[in-house]
Amino acid sequence: MESDTHLDHEELASLTAEAWSDHLATLPADEVRAMLAQVEPDRLAEVVRMLDEETAGRVIGLLPPERAAAVLSHLPDETAAAALGRPALQRAAEVVQELDPDDAADIVAEMDGRQRDALLEASGDAGDVIEELLYYPEDTAGGLMTPEVLSVRRQWTVGEAIDAIRRRAMELEQIYYTYVVDRDDVLIGVVTMRDLILAPTIALIDDVTKPEVVSVSVDTDQEEVAEVISRLNLLAVPVVDHEGRLVGIVTVDDVIDVIQEEASEDIQRLVGAGADERIDSPFLYALRMRFPWLLVNLATAFAAASVVGLFESTIAKLTILAVYMPIVAGQGGNTGAQTMAVVIRGLALGEIPVGQGRRVILRELGLGLANGLAVGLFTAAIAQLVSGRPGLGMVIGAAMVLNMALACAFGALIPLGLRRAGFDPAQASSIFLTTVTDIVGFTAFLGLATTALRLGWI
Repeated sequence: MESDTHLDHEELASLTAEAWSDHLATLPADEVRAMLAQVEPDRLAEVVRMLDEETAGRVIGLLPPERAAAVLSHLPDETAAAALGRPALQRAAEVVQELDPDDAADIVAEMDGRQRDALLEASGDAGDVIEELLYYPEDTAGGLMTPEVLSVRRQWTVGEAIDAIRRRAMELEQIYYTYVVDRDDVLIGVVTMRDLILAPTIALIDDVTKPEVVSVSVDTDQEEVAEVISRLNLLAVPVVDHEGRLVGIVTVDDVIDVIQEEASEDIQRLVGAGADERIDSPFLYALRMRFPWLLVNLATAFAAASVVGLFESTIAKLTILAVYMPIVAGQGGNTGAQTMAVVIRGLALGEIPVGQGRRVILRELGLGLANGLAVGLFTAAIAQLVSGRPGLGMVIGAAMVLNMALACAFGALIPLGLRRAGFDPAQASSIFLTTVTDIVGFTAFLGLATTALRLGWI
């Protein structure tokens, strides 16, 4: 067992959860610390995610506070909160003091009230800062920001500003931007590190300040914050209160987390799953989130089936139609899904201004017609070759054109319509799109086939 402490860091990181649990349960604390010291924080976070709460808590308790904080910052907030809640209160408080305030706020927010209050009280000044951050909703700039931001006054010299950066460099999350405030802490400008380095040390900050500074309010939605940072290629954006006073910054690493979170939520909403559902979510919660949309999907499936029922006599006369029905509907569904993915992305990134929806829909309708003509001709040729019925090829080709064109139009219309109605554009959009493409596809194909049979073309 002792020999495992001499494994290299790659071998240690690849140990199974059972092996880690055995080592943590049987080896002396000093040997376990030696093992843990050889694994990088990000890899150690992967190990912690495999362990049960009690064992994960023991790992956090054995690590030095600074290293434990680094590991927790790589974990999902719920997992980090569960692990941080296991060590003794004073040790947990020491870890909290080493965390960036915004990360600490996200983690302790997942704890129950009594545990959270005790930990914040034991964390001293760091706990007070975290408690202020918890006042803001987690999906706003105030909930994302870190209050550790360097501000300078316009009457300072460049040399004084550089000295201030040197003194606080270790506690600041970023030092590239230095924000300029007036006597009331109202944000009035920004100075980059490049500006400070190139300017004479005796120059006034006012001389190198850029007054055109972009900021967000504490209650700005996190998606809008992410859009601002992404559009302007910023490393951070300052956050101001309702009086314009500088209260913190949101950094690009926080925005990356937001983008990943919003993207995963949109993917889950797209198919009717709960936005907050995770693989380890409670069973009843997952059931409650999915079941209503499955009922909606069932209702729409019955609607599509009823369309087929209207053409029962046509299918009975020419049973080969049943073979081609899912091809028409499926191709329309795939075409519409392509459009929907592009439109939802455009809405998420702010690429489709309000009032431009008609232009987007017409563009997608044109794309659907062009693709429908190409695919329809190809499908018609195959159907004619296989069945030996030229009329059947024309019917399926025409149905394909119509369904693919309307699928593209509705692939844009559905998310745009949901946005206009005040809903999330991704909310179960694929369910509604599938209904449209099935009904349109079946109606077009079987309707045209019925007409062709009556005219004797098939």
